[in-house]
Parts: sequence; C-alpha cells; structure tokens
Amino acid sequence: MRACLQCSGEIPKDKRADSKFCSSSCKARYWEDRKTEPNGTVEKTKPESSLSNGLRGVVDPQKKEEPQFPQKTVVDWITKEEQVETESYKSVKKQLDFFKSEIKRFTQAVQGCDQNLKNIREGNPLLITGTTLTGGIIASNKSEGDPWVTAGGVVLGLGLGAAFDALFLKEARKLENEKIRAQLEKQKDDFSRAILHYRTQIQLAEASMRTMQKFEVKTRRVPVIRKAPSLPLPSIDTIFSDANKQTERTQSNQNKSEIDANADIETNDKLISSRQLREMNYKCLDFAGRWLEIFGQPATVFHLALHGKPGEGKSTFCFQFAHYLAENFGRVVYISGEEGFGKTLRDKMISTHAESDYLYFADCSSFEHIKEWVEQNKFHFIVIDSLDTLKIDPAKLRELKSWYPQSAFITISQSTKDGKMRGSQEIIHDADITVRVDNGTATTTKNRFKQREMTFDVFSALKVVKTPPKFGGNMGVV
Repeated sequence: MRACLQCSGEIPKDKRADSKFCSSSCKARYWEDRKTEPNGTVEKTKPESSLSNGLRGVVDPQKKEEPQFPQKTVVDWITKEEQVETESYKSVKKQLDFFKSEIKRFTQAVQGCDQNLKNIREGNPLLITGTTLTGGIIASNKSEGDPWVTAGGVVLGLGLGAAFDALFLKEARKLENEKIRAQLEKQKDDFSRAILHYRTQIQLAEASMRTMQKFEVKTRRVPVIRKAPSLPLPSIDTIFSDANKQTERTQSNQNKSEIDANADIETNDKLISSRQLREMNYKCLDFAGRWLEIFGQPATVFHLALHGKPGEGKSTFCFQFAHYLAENFGRVVYISGEEGFGKTLRDKMISTHAESDYLYFADCSSFEHIKEWVEQNKFHFIVIDSLDTLKIDPAKLRELKSWYPQSAFITISQSTKDGKMRGSQEIIHDADITVRVDNGTATTTKNRFKQREMTFDVFSALKVVKTPPKFGGNMGVV
C-alpha cells in the first residue's frame, strides 16, 4: 500500500498514480510505499528520492566520483579589450558617405535635365501623329475596311495635322518650350553647383580624417560558452596534509593514557564536540564567474533576501540569477505575486534571456496559495516576488522554510526612502545573504559565505550600443 509521510494515512486506491497526499485535509506533497507483513506489521520501504539527488553543480566533500547528470554548456561573461574606431573618426566617415551619395543623386538629376533639353530641341511630333491615326480610322470605318480608302485617310490626316500645327500651334509651342528650357537650364545649374559643393566637402573631410586618431582601445563584456562544473572539489581528507594527520593520531594515543576530563559528557544530535564540528562535511553550490565573485559558494539550502526601490533592477537581477541557477544547478520556481502571468512578466523573461527547461513560474496571490499550489519536494530554488505583495511576514516566511526544508529561498522586498528593507528587520537577521539593489547595482550587505560589499552590475549584459545620430542640415565638417 501507499502511505502518507505526514499523517501516515493510507492513500485511497481510487487516487491517481501521481497523487502525493492521502486526502483533501492533508497537504503532504510526498509519500512512501509500505509493505504489509503477514503478521500485520507495516514495513517501510525506501521513500521517494530526495530532492537533493536532482541537484546539479554541487561540491560534495564525501563524494569522490563524478556526479551523474547531463553535461551542459553555460554562458558566462568576461571583459575583453578590442581596438575600435573613434567616435570622431566614425562621425566624419559617416558624413563622407553622405556627401558621396548626394553627389550621385545630383549627377542623376543633371542627366535628367540633359535628356529633357534634348527632347525639346528635337520637337514634339505627337499632334501630327494623332491626326494621322484619326484620319486612317475614320476612312476605314466609312469604307467598311477598304485598304485603299484607309490609306487615303491616313495621307489626308497627315496633311491636316501638319497644316494645323504650322498655322496655329507652332508659335505657342515655341514659347512654351523656351520657358521649359529656361527652367531646366536653371535646375541643371543648381544641381551642378551642389555637386561642386559636395566635392569640396569630400576634400575637407578626407583631409580631416588623415590628421585625426582613427582607432582607440575599449573594453566590453562578451559572452563565453563553457562547460558546467561536473567534478566536486577535493574532499576534506585531501585538505589536511599527512603530517597533520600523523600529529592528530599521536596526540590521540597520548590522551588515552591520561584521565579523560570529559568522560561524563555525552554528545548527541544536538550537542557535539569541536572536533566533530571540524570534521563535518557540507555540500555547497559550485558558483563560477561573476556569481562566484559576488556570492562565493553558498550552501545548497540558503536564503537570499533582496530589496530595493521600484525600477532599480530587483526583478531583472532575480531573473538573471534564477536563469543561472536553473541552467547549472536545479529546478527553479519564480512565484509572481505582483504581475501574475502578465505581459510584463513575459517581457522581462525575454529581455533577460531567462528561458530554461528548469525554470517555472507560479501565479500565487497569497501565502496560502504558495503552500497549496507549489508542491513540496519538487523545486530546489524558490523565488518570491514579492514578500510585501503576498503579505508574508517573518513568521510566515519561517513557516514556508519549514514547509520546503530542502529548497533555497530568494525573496524580494521593497525598500524605504532611506534604502532600508520595508517591514520587519527579522528577515535580514534570518537571511544568509542580503542584497540591496540601487540604480542598477546590486550590493551584498550581508553574506555568510563571503565578505560583504561585493557589487554586481545588473544591466551590463543587457546594454546595447547606440547607433550614431543621423546627419543633415549643415554639411560642414566639425
């Protein structure tokens, strides 16, 4: 049979195979299989696999073999120096291209003027041609298609057209052609002066380019594709040298011959000695790149409390961090209490390139919705945006941590005008890492895994190069 881990109740057979709780009153999200022995006792079988088994990129001091998970490639950012053209040089080169295009345009305009002037000089035979065709058509209709009569009509139309043109239109056409020719000559002269002007500007621009600095060295952040970490760090046994081990063994043998002053002290799971504490092993996340620079290597279950004023980059930072965790370590759920599944949430995901097979989103509007809709033992990282919107105080947040004991939490809160986290400061005291986002810069104000005051440029990966302004108006070279 299948039994609920929380209340030990039997899961009804009519439940689906993927049911995780025994009844509507029990909110347990995980269960274990139990086998009933002939004598009536119930033997517990191996429970469902722990959430930590699916966590990737973990430094485990006790595990020496390579973790068994698919090797993935990740994108990191590095600073690179490169030689680029100076802004002044690019500006003059842009003007130079504009001058050449204008010369080409005005040259075509001059050629058009020349063609129109040629047509005027050769005359306009359209009137005579029209009367000729009209005479042929009329004669053909009257003679019912007789070719000789049609030919006579054509000759008659030609004569009438020539006579009408000579008597009435020749002088008017001559005056009109003179007027058009004068306008064309003026336009041609204007176009030619413009060509001469731009050729002069080209000479000045080329002379200026020969004297100015062409290149300069600039640094920029570029993406680098690398393999995700696959090997754990050396175990604690390799940290200590053989000499230290020998010293410890010798000291232990000497202590056996002496009176044990601590013989009446019994240790348990709530009381341990300093030697036991030193020899304890802890798993941690193998952060790399700029995430290692700001956070170090946190434990697999941690709490990061982030706060800032509206529009300063809190959500953008969390989207980037959630994508990094999803691509390199485990499943992430982003609880959107402010935007739901709205367009703004989708636009933020697209602009930060945060899409991943391991990143999920939940539309929860209250503390109760989180416990009801986000299953236990499913997500390695839980992002809550935001505590203020969902009205989650320190007591409710501690309850959530107990409800999801194997999950790390990233919480977002609003800041007051003086830059402090809004609401109770207990959240900061309980958190492992606190981050303040101010004007696009994330700064750690507390970190149990590394020194504080480490900074992170939130928008550095999203910046684009602005295009030069369009040129026009004054064509001179600055």
